[in-house]
Amino acid sequence: VVYAEIDVGIKQVHIIGLVVGTGLVIISYLEKKMDPLGDITPHPDTGAA
Repeated sequence: VVYAEIDVGIKQVHIIGLVVGTGLVIISYLEKKMDPLGDITPHPDTGAA
C-alpha cells in the first residue's frame, strides 16, 4: 500500500512538472510574440520565481 501511494505521488509530481513546464514554454512563446525586442528588456523569469 505504501509503495502504491509513493507511486501515485511520483506520478502527480510528474504531471505537475509537465503542466508547469508547458506553461512556462507557452508564456515565453507569447512574450516573444508580444515583445519582439524582448532580448533588450530584462525578463522576469530570469529572477526569482
